[in-house]
Formats: sequence, structure tokens, C-alpha cells
Amino acid sequence: MQALIIVYMEIIKLTSDVPSYLKLREIKNELLDFIVILNDKYSSIDFSFWFCFRALTDNAIESGWKSKVTFYKKHNALSFDIIMSEIEFIPYKKDMATQRKIMGKYFYPFFKESIIKYAKKLPSLKPIAENLILDMEKFLTEKEWLSPAE
Repeated sequence: MQALIIVYMEIIKLTSDVPSYLKLREIKNELLDFIVILNDKYSSIDFSFWFCFRALTDNAIESGWKSKVTFYKKHNALSFDIIMSEIEFIPYKKDMATQRKIMGKYFYPFFKESIIKYAKKLPSLKPIAENLILDMEKFLTEKEWLSPAE
């Protein structure tokens, strides 16, 4: 008798480095809903997505912090480290909708650029990159991270 072994791969992992007075920790968790789309349409993806959102002071950003994407072979994960200016969020401490839009402004262009870049490096990403980007844009628009295209 053979045993059935199911291996669970964490498709999306989220972390953040943000001041507690902002709602970014809660907002970032909305990306977990994208797992449904990944499972339904992109089962050929054979790696995980790691997203880290950082709202940093201008001094930290000026000292060299910038957004970066890295593929970690050991963990089989495409890691996005998204750097955002804390100053931009301060006027909207209690306005979760505006914080969501600011996150979208940083996240989506970087996601799109990074997927295009890594489609040339990751075989499972190449045939689906364009549709994945479009689905992420649609998803973020529905979640109100992005404004609808006019």
C-alpha cells in the first residue's frame, strides 16, 4: 500500500516593517486573497512569493534603502522588499483607504517590473508573466489599492 504525501507550499508569505500607528499590516494581508487566483490560474508556478512592506523614514531611505527583488534558490521564493516613505502616510494615519492607495502606488509598478525581469530567469514564470501582471492589476483594483483605469 502506497502512502499519499501532500506537500503544502506556502504560495504567499507576508511581512512588514511599519510603524504601529499605520494600518499597513492589516492592508498587506489582503494580498493573501490572491492565493485563490494563483491556485486557479497559475498552478504551474513552482515557487513562492514573499512580500515585505517597509515604511521607512526619509533618513533611512536616503541612507540607501531601496526596493529590491531577489530569488532565493534555497527557499524557492521570489522575494519582494518594497520600500515606502513613512512621511507619505502620516497625514492619513486614520484613513485606511488612502493608505491602501499609497501602498498600491509603490507595490504594483514594482511587482510589474519585477515579474517582467524574472520572467527571463524563471522558466515557470515566462509563459504566464503577462497574464499574471494583468490579474494582479485587476485584483489590486478590486481591493482598491489601484484606481480603475479610465
